[in-house]
Amino acid sequence: MKKHCRLILLFLLCVFSIPALAELPHPLPGSPLFSNMADEASLTGVAEALIDGGLNADAVRSVAKWIADYNTLSAGNPAYTVTSEFQPMPEGSVDYGTDEAYGDYNSQWWRVARREYWDVLCRSAAFYLLRDRLSVSAPLPRESWDTAGWLETDYNGIDTNPCLDLSDDEISAYFTLFQPIDIAVGSSADDMYRLILDTWAARGVTFSQDQATLITVWHQSGGRMAAGHAAVLVPLASGGCLLFEKYSPEYPYQATVFSSEAELVPYFESWMRLCYRGYTLPEPILILKNTQRLNEGE
Repeated sequence: MKKHCRLILLFLLCVFSIPALAELPHPLPGSPLFSNMADEASLTGVAEALIDGGLNADAVRSVAKWIADYNTLSAGNPAYTVTSEFQPMPEGSVDYGTDEAYGDYNSQWWRVARREYWDVLCRSAAFYLLRDRLSVSAPLPRESWDTAGWLETDYNGIDTNPCLDLSDDEISAYFTLFQPIDIAVGSSADDMYRLILDTWAARGVTFSQDQATLITVWHQSGGRMAAGHAAVLVPLASGGCLLFEKYSPEYPYQATVFSSEAELVPYFESWMRLCYRGYTLPEPILILKNTQRLNEGE
C-alpha cells in the first residue's frame, strides 16, 4: 500500500512539475517579451500559438525545425547569443549587432554544415506560413519579377534552399505580392498606402482577414517602394498578440509577445532605426497588417 502511495505521489509530482508548453507569457502593457526559441518549451509554445492562430500545422512544424536547426548551427556566432525562454525586450527592439560584426561567419557555418544555401529571410518565412491564407488572381509574368534587385536574395533562397518547398504557383504569388512598386520620389505615407492598395487590387492580391495576418514594413528608395520587412501576427486567446519574424538570413528567428497591437508601431520604428544606423533612415515608413494601415497619420 505504501509503495502504491509513493508511486501515486511521484506521479502527481511529475505531472504538476511539467510546464505548460503551450502557455506563452502575459506581458504588461508597454513591456513586450521576446525569445529566439532556443529551448523546447518556448519553441513548442510559439508553434502551438501559431497553429491556434489558424496557420497550417505542417508548415508550422517545418518552420519549427528550421528554428532549431538555425539555433544549433549559429551557436558559435560571436555577434549575439540566441535566447531561451521569454525575456524582457530591450528598449525599443532587439539589437543583434551590425552586419560588420558578422563578417563572413554565417556564410561559413552554412558551408561547414554542407549547406550550399543561406537561411530563409523575413519575407520567405512569413510567406511560407501564410501562403494558404492569401491568394493572387492576376500574377505577374515571370520575366517581370524583381529577381536581380530588391528581391534578389529572396529569389536565390527560393531557388536553392530545399526548406522552401513552394509550388510554381506559390512562387509566382510570392513575387507578385512582394514585387516593388514604382512611386514618385518624396511621396507621402498616404501616397504609399493608396498605391499599395491599388497595385495589390490590380494584381488580385487578397487576404484571409481572420486570425493570422501578414505584417509588412514599407519604405521608399530611388523612386521605388517595397516591403523591406515582413512578419506574421496572430492574436492570443489569453489576450495580446504574438509576432513571429526572421530578421534576415544572418540574423535569428524571433517571437515577441505584445500586450496589444498598438505596441507594434513603436517596435518597428525602433527596428528601422537599428537597421539603418550609420545610414540615412528612409522616411516615411508604412506598417501594414494585411491591407490595414497601423501607423495612421505618420
